[in-house]
Amino acid sequence: MDETTRQEIVGRTLADPTGATIGTVSEVYLDDDTGEATWLRVSLGRVRTTQTMVPVAGAQLLGDSVRVPHDASVVEDAPRLGLGAHLPLPDVERLRRHYGLDGGPQPPLQDLRQSPGSVRPESGGRGAEDGPATASSRNPEAGEDGSPPGERSGS
Repeated sequence: MDETTRQEIVGRTLADPTGATIGTVSEVYLDDDTGEATWLRVSLGRVRTTQTMVPVAGAQLLGDSVRVPHDASVVEDAPRLGLGAHLPLPDVERLRRHYGLDGGPQPPLQDLRQSPGSVRPESGGRGAEDGPATASSRNPEAGEDGSPPGERSGS
C-alpha cells in the first residue's frame, strides 16, 4: 500500500462483511520490518471515543469505505490497548490471537475502487446475465441512453 492510499483510508468508514458500519479509520499502522500496512486504528461508537485495532489482512477498499472480514462484534470485542505510535510485540500477539491470525504473511488490502468511467456491479446488484450496467442504472438523473444530464447521444 502506498502513502497516497494510506492517507486516503484515514477518515473512511470501516464496515463489516455485510456492509454494516463499525466505525471510522483513524490511523494506519505499518510493520516495523517490512513497512507494509498491517493494522488500522478504528474509532468506534456514535461519538467515536473508543478506539481499537483491526488487521488490514483481508480488508477491501470500496468507494468511501474499508470492508473487513470481521463482524462488528468481533472488532468491538478486540483487546483495548494503549494506542501509541507503535504497537509492542505483546500487543500485536494479543490482537493476532483475537482475530485468529497466524504469524505468517497476511494478504494486503485489496483496492477495489473503480477507475473513473468504469462500471462494475456491486454484490447483489446486476449480474452479467442482465446485460451491461449503464450510467443510467447508477445515476437516476442520467438520460435513458446513459448519457449525463444535459447530454444526449446523437441518435
